[in-house]
Amino acid sequence: MSHSLNCEPRTTQDLLDAVVNGTPDLIYAKDLEGRYLLINSQAAKWYGKPAEEILGLDDSDLFPDEMVQVLRENDHLVMASLASSTLQEQVVDRLGRPGVFLSTKGPLFDRDGKVSGIFSISRDITEQVQAQELLLANQEQLSALAIELSLAEEKERRRIAAELHDEIGQNLALAKLKLSDCCQDFE
Repeated sequence: MSHSLNCEPRTTQDLLDAVVNGTPDLIYAKDLEGRYLLINSQAAKWYGKPAEEILGLDDSDLFPDEMVQVLRENDHLVMASLASSTLQEQVVDRLGRPGVFLSTKGPLFDRDGKVSGIFSISRDITEQVQAQELLLANQEQLSALAIELSLAEEKERRRIAAELHDEIGQNLALAKLKLSDCCQDFE
């Protein structure tokens, strides 16, 4: 029995567009000068501009100057290595919003096998990094509290030991005096 599908056949380009724009990751490609050649809807949303306005721009149009230098260095290292790599990037956009991304970057090659640019697939891990930092801070706080508790317990042990020592010492001294009195009574 044959099943008929009521959908039009999709081209490879349609499928690629669906995948690129359907992911929560930021996807882009840049040429050797760092100009954006491709940007998906998620990246455009993060940058705060329509994709059409970003195409042809470079990082200096989207990020503060100190951020641009770091991004360009990362891009050039990947292109020079001729291999893909994954790195964590801390980014601050023009609005001052910080973000931490786990970026897989790789060189783009032209038909002659020469590097012609770079691609990136970046996952926003800002919330995970913040949660990890909070967890570490809480662990440090718990460790400090455990040390404080241990010191308080030791101080209390010493206080109780000193109190018992003094009380037992007084009782022994009193017992010795009474014993001495008793012994004198028998003489």
